[in-house]
Amino acid sequence: MAMTVEIRSPRSGEWIAVNPSPDARLEAMLIRDNGEVYMVAENMIEQLRDIAPDQMMPNMLFTAQNRDGEIFLWPVPSPVAADHLAYRAMDN
Repeated sequence: MAMTVEIRSPRSGEWIAVNPSPDARLEAMLIRDNGEVYMVAENMIEQLRDIAPDQMMPNMLFTAQNRDGEIFLWPVPSPVAADHLAYRAMDN
C-alpha cells in the first residue's frame, strides 16, 4: 500500500506539535526540483551529488501534526540547533 506524506514547513500561524521520539525523525538528503521535494535513497547520494550538487540538502525530517490532525514531515536543514523551533514544538 502506497502512502504519500507531505514534506513542508509549518504555515504561518499554524499550531503544530512535533513527535519527541528519536524514532519519529530522520536524517535525510533531499532534492528540490520544480517545487517538489524528493528524499534521496542512500545508494544514490554520491551519483546525484555529481549531477545536481546545488540541489541536494542534508535535512532532519521531523514528524509533525497540526490541529486538524494533518501529519507532515518538516524538513529542517542539518545540523539543527538545539534551540530551533522544531525542538521547542516537541511534547516533552
